[in-house]
Amino acid sequence: MNPPKCPADGAAKPARMYLCPGCWYTLQPRARAALNRRDDLAVVRLRELYEQIQQGVPLREIEVTS
Repeated sequence: MNPPKCPADGAAKPARMYLCPGCWYTLQPRARAALNRRDDLAVVRLRELYEQIQQGVPLREIEVTS
């Protein structure tokens, strides 16, 4: 079975991570902190991340607002 792919660069990523480690640490610390929160808005924040990636927003400029 193939490992899951990072949606930002297509590299292999651990199954429990949103992005591969290289892409994850390219995000601003504020975005990483928001994505690490586990509450009722976690899915909304993840959707924000993936939508911005699909829109071509550079990882360093991604903002997670929820």
